[in-house]
Amino acid sequence: MNNKTRLVVASGMSVAIYALFFLVSLSIGGILESNLFFLLPIPLIIFTYKYSFKYAIIPYFSIAIIGYLINPISTLIYILTANILGIIYGEMLRKQVQEKIRLLVCIIATFIVDLMSMVIFASLLNYSIQAEIKELLIFFLKLLKLNELVSDKLVFTCIPIFLSYMAFIDGYLVHLFTQIIMGRLKLIEYNRFSIYDYKPPRWMSFIYFILLGTHLISAYFFYMADSILSIVGGILLIL
Repeated sequence: MNNKTRLVVASGMSVAIYALFFLVSLSIGGILESNLFFLLPIPLIIFTYKYSFKYAIIPYFSIAIIGYLINPISTLIYILTANILGIIYGEMLRKQVQEKIRLLVCIIATFIVDLMSMVIFASLLNYSIQAEIKELLIFFLKLLKLNELVSDKLVFTCIPIFLSYMAFIDGYLVHLFTQIIMGRLKLIEYNRFSIYDYKPPRWMSFIYFILLGTHLISAYFFYMADSILSIVGGILLIL
């Protein structure tokens, strides 16, 4: 089998994997995209790693079209972002970019997905993000047997914290499962990476605390339901 034939077969298999995933997800209410997001980029990561990003554009658009026909909202939020992450991550693997940088890219991508899903689903389903976070805080306070009084300022301040937590977990899972699966396929050498080994540069710590202070001050003194300054501060805090 020559290289062109292998390329066509691999592209078709990648598209078929996503199509099967879409159909299974659709049959159970379309919940797999959000709950198993960390698995979505992996087929394109493998394809891009083997054949480069310029050949990954074809399956990318094929997957996007099939996903749009089956579930356009899910495709917009999860599939397109996951596939872009898959192409970028796969190309970084080809160029042997540092593992810490790849993990950071995964976390940023999953943060964007979580932010988009929260905002878009809140507008479509007409529910309050603040109310959801408040109920979650009350639940945890009950478990810890603490005071259940939760102010609106506290809720608004916790939104980027919850987003960052979810993004970190999802991003790390994308990175971890990619390493495990590609290691099993003998494509790369699987090196166990611990998050405790990651030490960000000192300048990043200074920027983090400046942005953290910006967010907390804006949330405390200029609190509004749609406080632009607080939202921007919260997003920059994660980045």
